[in-house]
Amino acid sequence: MSVLKGMLDSGLLPTRQAVTALIHTLAEKGDLKKLQALKNMLEDVRTSIGISPSLIANAIALAYTKK
Repeated sequence: MSVLKGMLDSGLLPTRQAVTALIHTLAEKGDLKKLQALKNMLEDVRTSIGISPSLIANAIALAYTKK
């Protein structure tokens, strides 16, 4: 999360695959707090990366079931 935040703060965009892997990992762990923070961090660059809004919503739903 800190690496992603650093990238975004310096104007760099992560790859779609890296963000998707992070989303899935957080969902599998049931980490709702970090998923929400990730959703907020990606708000402005989500379309540039190619991340669907439903991906994050589904990950949050999965995290709820894992918890």
